[in-house]
Amino acid sequence: VTPSAGGSRSSATAKVTVEFAGQKKVADVGADGAWKVELAPMEASKESRVLTVISDDDRVEVKDVLVGEVWFASGQSNMECPIWGENPRFRDGKGAMMVAMTHLPDVRFAKNERDASAEPKAVKAKWLKFEPESFDYTKFEHRMPLSAIAFYFARELHASLGVPVGIVDSTWGGTGIDGWIPECGLAASDEPRGARGSGLRASCTTTSSSFSPDACSASSRRYGSRQRTGTSSRTTSTNRKWGR
Repeated sequence: VTPSAGGSRSSATAKVTVEFAGQKKVADVGADGAWKVELAPMEASKESRVLTVISDDDRVEVKDVLVGEVWFASGQSNMECPIWGENPRFRDGKGAMMVAMTHLPDVRFAKNERDASAEPKAVKAKWLKFEPESFDYTKFEHRMPLSAIAFYFARELHASLGVPVGIVDSTWGGTGIDGWIPECGLAASDEPRGARGSGLRASCTTTSSSFSPDACSASSRRYGSRQRTGTSSRTTSTNRKWGR
């Protein structure tokens, strides 16, 4: 649990207590008001519980908290294409029917704010349940509803595992590929940042349990070489075929 930075009253000696599902964790608050606690791993649960945060005389309760899978959906416009929206050329073809028949309160999504940063940072986001009203695009002032790919992925994952699922949509159409490549991939390339067609694959990012910077760098270099050669060959062949 990593809440946003605290207010101006915070000091280096202040403490925050977090209670949830029988666990109690205490964290020191930094001079900038930032703090962090890590809860011990828990079994997935559909039980609606309350997470409580206490500091001095302040008490905040976050209600209806579930425990389950949490995934990020990130990428450019092909990933951003919403399950439903006002643009008939940029939405899922069956989106209207799918959102109308979706009632999955144990599956939830959040839309990240569009705020580029070279380092991880706290963002404001609101969890919404997989209910028809949550996908009403007229209520989204600056962002479209959930990504269609993220929508179907979350549904399938919930159906397969039978546990609560949370999906965080951080898609951003039109962004440069550099922003979706991990540092290890960028470091492995001789091309300057911002150059198109570098061939580095964003899927180079892995989970922390299996992440290896050396393996990641080697994979990026090999893939980049194959992709540039293969693309050129396929394009030439296709042009000749259609030319005849």
